[in-house]
Amino acid sequence: MDLVCSSDFMVGLFGALYFAGLAIGALSLNRLADIFGRKYISIASLVLSVITAIVILAVNDLTTTYIMCFFNGFSQSIRISVLYIYMLELVKPDLRQTYNMLAQVLDNSSFIFIAFMFYV
Repeated sequence: MDLVCSSDFMVGLFGALYFAGLAIGALSLNRLADIFGRKYISIASLVLSVITAIVILAVNDLTTTYIMCFFNGFSQSIRISVLYIYMLELVKPDLRQTYNMLAQVLDNSSFIFIAFMFYV
């Protein structure tokens, strides 16, 4: 995908679709996790996240990448809310701050790594 000469709209659509998927996922998946249990929704969301990440890296089609960005954002809402709370419930109270910081650092560094992959 060569987006260097593309319009700003086409480049900005990546972020907009990701956050639209994130918002819709936050409204729907969190409620489904309450109804059906965190385990099944979390596993399905993580599988969808891995699939969309692989497709985004492997496909060179712009439309497919837009769709996968939406579904990647959709699947990330579980990771941001349900799995984060679940992680903190499993850790001793005196270690929660350390695990919180570690999770945030690893999460944000993965986004920097992925951005570097797209740049190269």
